[in-house]
Amino acid sequence: MRALVIFKQGLGDVLTKLSHLQGHIVLQDCKVNELPPNPDEPGKFLFEIVPAVFGQRLADTVAYEQKFGQHLVPMVVEQCADFIRNYGLNEEGIFRLPGQDNQVKELRDAFDCGERPSFDRNTDVHTVASLFKLYLRELPEPVVPWSQYEDFLACSQLMNSDEEQGQQEVMKQVSLLPQANYNLLSYICRFLYEVQLSSKINKMSVDNLATVIGVNLLRPKLEDPVAIMRGKSRSGG
Repeated sequence: MRALVIFKQGLGDVLTKLSHLQGHIVLQDCKVNELPPNPDEPGKFLFEIVPAVFGQRLADTVAYEQKFGQHLVPMVVEQCADFIRNYGLNEEGIFRLPGQDNQVKELRDAFDCGERPSFDRNTDVHTVASLFKLYLRELPEPVVPWSQYEDFLACSQLMNSDEEQGQQEVMKQVSLLPQANYNLLSYICRFLYEVQLSSKINKMSVDNLATVIGVNLLRPKLEDPVAIMRGKSRSGG
């Protein structure tokens, strides 16, 4: 009998909580904009749900942003890369030197609110580069998915002993990436190739770029010291 009473009390608590939730939708990391009312439907309110950009799944962001035109990669990545192409390729230490934390946060918040903040030539290029890295770092799952983490590390180890076979295995692993991840990784690699072409001026060689960007593209699911050291030893770092 006592067990039945406890069960009824517990059920009552659950039903009470559910009744309080009626008519509510939890929208985590989203902004809700009220749209202009439709004069043909007085009393009806329209809202637009704007998902955040940072910390969101890559595929979800790419899918949502198709409403703004054809984009293979997130717009924040495109905007940062375009700005750095125009103003940062000759900036010494690009991607290595930190930006201004307060400006990075302001830009991050603006993108998460559905805004598209513009960068002008007075914008600190290191701040834009830091925003670029922050987007990659805050992806819930890195550009190289956790399911392929060990395989990519094995490719690095193989290249140390047989470069040609290692390259073939890398291309195989890249071809297995989900489409959104493949597009973003390809875009970043092409962009970083442009950056390193000016390495005599910006001091950012392929190795330097791999050091500061690679950790944001390929990381273990559990970032413990053992996994990190194992990854470094396999990659020859």
